[in-house]
Amino acid sequence: MKRSPIAYFLFLFSGITALIYEVVWARMLTLVFGHTVFSVSIVLASFMAGLGFGSYFFGHAINNIGSKKIHPDSSNFSRESSEGLVTSLPLLLYGWIEIVLFLLCLVVSLILFKFSIIYSWLGFFIPESIVIQNIFKSFLAFILMFLPASLMGATLPIISKYYITDNIRLDSRLGLLYGINTFGAALGCLLTGFFLIANFGVLQTVLVATLINLFVGVCAIRIYQEGEEASHSFRLPRFTIPKISLKGDQWLWVAVSFVCGFTALSYEVLWTRLLVFSTSSTVYSFSMMLGVFLIGIALGSFLVIAVFRSSLNLRTVLIFLQMSIGFYVIGSLYNIEQLLSVPWNGYNLQKPAFVFWRYFLDSSALMLLPTIAFGMSFPILIKIISNGHKDIGKGTGQIYGVNTFGAILGSLFAGFLFLPSLGTQQSLLLIATLNLLMGLYLFRSGNYLTKISRKTITAILAGVVLLVNMGLPSGLLDQFFMRDSTGKKDVRKLLFFEEGLTDTVAAFEDNYGILDPDAKRLITNGVSMSAVNFIASRYMKLLAHLPIMLVENPEKVLVVCFGTGQTTGAATLHPKVKSVDSVDLSESVLKAGNVFSSHNYNVLKSEKVSIILQDGRNHLLTTQKMYDVITSEPPPPRTAFTVNLYSKEYYELAQKHLNPGGIMTQWIPLHSQGKQEVLMHFKTFLSVFPHTIAWMPVANELLIIGSNSKIDIDFEKLKGRFLDPNVSLAMQEIQIPDAYSFLGNIWFLEDQMSNLASHQKEITDNWPFIEFYLGLGNVVGTYGREDFLFTRTPFKNIADRITNITYDEQKKLRVAFDGMNLYQQGVTYSNRELLLESLSQLKGSDLVRYHLQASSRQVSTLMEKVKSNPLDMESLLNLGHAYYQIGEYEKSFGILKIILTKDSSHSYANLYAGYSLIELERFEEAKVFFKTAIKNNRAQFSSILQEIALVDLFTKLNEDRENIGLLNSVAAFYNIKKEYKKSLGYSFQVLEREPLNKQALKNIVFGYRGRGDPGNVLEYGNRYSMVDPDNINIQYIFGEMFAKTLRCEKAIPYLQQVLKKDDTYRNTESLLKECLSRQVGEGITAG
Repeated sequence: MKRSPIAYFLFLFSGITALIYEVVWARMLTLVFGHTVFSVSIVLASFMAGLGFGSYFFGHAINNIGSKKIHPDSSNFSRESSEGLVTSLPLLLYGWIEIVLFLLCLVVSLILFKFSIIYSWLGFFIPESIVIQNIFKSFLAFILMFLPASLMGATLPIISKYYITDNIRLDSRLGLLYGINTFGAALGCLLTGFFLIANFGVLQTVLVATLINLFVGVCAIRIYQEGEEASHSFRLPRFTIPKISLKGDQWLWVAVSFVCGFTALSYEVLWTRLLVFSTSSTVYSFSMMLGVFLIGIALGSFLVIAVFRSSLNLRTVLIFLQMSIGFYVIGSLYNIEQLLSVPWNGYNLQKPAFVFWRYFLDSSALMLLPTIAFGMSFPILIKIISNGHKDIGKGTGQIYGVNTFGAILGSLFAGFLFLPSLGTQQSLLLIATLNLLMGLYLFRSGNYLTKISRKTITAILAGVVLLVNMGLPSGLLDQFFMRDSTGKKDVRKLLFFEEGLTDTVAAFEDNYGILDPDAKRLITNGVSMSAVNFIASRYMKLLAHLPIMLVENPEKVLVVCFGTGQTTGAATLHPKVKSVDSVDLSESVLKAGNVFSSHNYNVLKSEKVSIILQDGRNHLLTTQKMYDVITSEPPPPRTAFTVNLYSKEYYELAQKHLNPGGIMTQWIPLHSQGKQEVLMHFKTFLSVFPHTIAWMPVANELLIIGSNSKIDIDFEKLKGRFLDPNVSLAMQEIQIPDAYSFLGNIWFLEDQMSNLASHQKEITDNWPFIEFYLGLGNVVGTYGREDFLFTRTPFKNIADRITNITYDEQKKLRVAFDGMNLYQQGVTYSNRELLLESLSQLKGSDLVRYHLQASSRQVSTLMEKVKSNPLDMESLLNLGHAYYQIGEYEKSFGILKIILTKDSSHSYANLYAGYSLIELERFEEAKVFFKTAIKNNRAQFSSILQEIALVDLFTKLNEDRENIGLLNSVAAFYNIKKEYKKSLGYSFQVLEREPLNKQALKNIVFGYRGRGDPGNVLEYGNRYSMVDPDNINIQYIFGEMFAKTLRCEKAIPYLQQVLKKDDTYRNTESLLKECLSRQVGEGITAG
């Protein structure tokens, strides 16, 4: 009887929904169970177990339905219609299963959405034992996921029974059905990762899937009802566990199916571990990996149709496929660096299409050919074991069930046994060998040639496999694991390496040279996750110091994410701290902590510290402990699955575990996410902690602290905390010697943060915006970072929050406040002039000197080198450069002269001698050194010519000090050199003579814009507009400055004027769009 082609499309939708459920339910459950390897594995294993059982049981059941004899109710009920009824009943059953799935998945999804409440309540009755909790998690995952997954697994054998009605159709439709369903699964995976969750939310995505199930079910029943047998009914067979009834070679084909499932999922686990080294760990890269894996299987299912139509021996095809998989995997080990591209910053999607194409190419190069082979094997095995169309349901169920069982074991063995104990290379070799051995066994047990010939050839091929195993060089993947975006890490600088249960972790000496010789870096799955250097250590240690210094009795501390251990170690130094719980997912990261012991105060041996190997969120969900301080520094927010530690629900969990007056600290990076995301963090954090202060102790890193009660900053108490010798020494190490330098890092108070984030959305478990960042813009660059500089909370507001502080102390604090402003501006704009001003304000702080590449330690080391070897030209040059960088020009010139007495043609010594003399206003002498430098270093030709031209300008200016044109030219020259303060000095000389001099005003506006001073930009811009009111650049600058200082009502008219004149002018359109969006957001908030 003719079958409706519409059912093919319905089956495609079934595949789509199955993967949506798998992805979303796994996400929901790991929010509760924690995103550990065990939690993810038990969730997926429970789901796959359901799929396998459903396929096996319903495969037998559908055969029983098909074998029942039909008794017609009327005499004219023909044999043909009886056969039609039997063969169409699977479609009716399929339709009802889809409707039951709609109801069941709806209920399960709603339970999972609020499951944390149920789980935390149950947690009161469960001991805080990892083993008992894991058993409990396994039980819950099985209860929730097994039944719906079983019904999903039932669809393939049932729809196969419907479509495959005779042996002629078996060949073409078997591969087609499996391919369509698997292709649907690939679509479901990609749609969920790239579109659905980002646009509809997590719960809404799964609700869409349930509606698709309802649609599919209704359509299937309707198609059945439109047939000639619509008036007849049937009854499901009684539920009985199907008996295993395999005969002869059927055991072999079941074993092959098991091996295919086992090796396929083992490869997936291992390939994913390799791919993150090229594509990084983002939700998009993981979605593409799984998508390509499924696409490969679907393609294989389609390709096998041609094999069925040929006269090829199916056993021979299986031998070829098994051997091909094994040899391809082994071959990939030799060529892994050619197959996979070098790592790059996957957090920055400047060209999304290019990035996603690269994800696809990398995933395809590693996985596509083997997965095509797996996809071809599955339908072949079903055809062999079914022995015709009558047993197609049973055969499909047997092969699918055993294949899924193998897949479960393969994923568990690869993740929990092979990878941690053997490493990626040996694990891949072991599994590839299993494929090769299966190919050999299929050949040996076949009827090829004679028995003796088969034995001989098998022995020879087994020898080849053995030689391949013995001859494979060890460490083939070492160079691959050492790659980063700048090339390869030097293996000689490797301090620690382990392929652990959760990740591949490495620690290296960092290449900071004499500036920071002790610098080290922690690499997780090829991505830099943490570091030990002056800048990183400053903010990581402050994560602990900030809240502990402000809490009255900080006895109990929780550190979420161990990293290099610096935050945990810093917490132990405070005398009032009695215990520190440090939580991390990765055992390998904790082991690597010993590498950083000199910087983390040997924290792993501290009696105050308890290490908890667990997901931080799950710890908070299950523990009964209360804390005075909680710090959180997860991986960057765009990393896959990290959003769980940045969401509103996470902060609410932390809040519940804070004692009265307790403080939580959260790290917010500016360097690995967009501006919009940073503001979402503000909005989310403030929604839970109404009393919040943001600190910016180094460039590009924000630390926000929050509490349920107002954060008391008592200046006298704070000074008292610095009296403890251990605390004082630790704070001096990070260049915070006193309360002034401590409080000088305050950047935003609640009102300013709330104002900045007024038009943003909150990050929640249901709306994990920052993980699905495709539409959220590029990573914050200089232009975006300055927005956070321009909108800093005014000093007066901050000073008003501090109690027990005298007027004189406020004046000292103002100096530290202004010094940090200059520091942040100097680093943001890479402007040495601003950094030198900051250095003066902050009394020679090594924080600033570090950025100038002239730290106190560096200078002392260079002086020692020069003292021990006066002919060390490299050290002399570095010392001369260091003195120049910190503005000690006489010393710099003196050192450089020593070099030039030995080598008068030394290009860099001449160059920096010229620079130092320019600063000392010895222009003619400088010119001589510049001319010598340009002769010996043509690479510096343009910059040296610029300096010579400046000297010539000064020569002319000295002859005519009142020449306004020359003064303006010098000012413009200094603006080009980014020495804006000097430029302003010459421009103001012009304004003293001509208050409305157009060029001088233009230079001043440009100079203040370069320094990041919006107030003065607007003031002198107003004066310029009196001379040239229609200048589009000035109108743009007005709009830009007002927009960046949150005065959108003033910005909008200027930006609109600019767009009327030139609708492509710079980034006017985006500024206007942001302002309009802010106004809408503020209107909604006000409403």
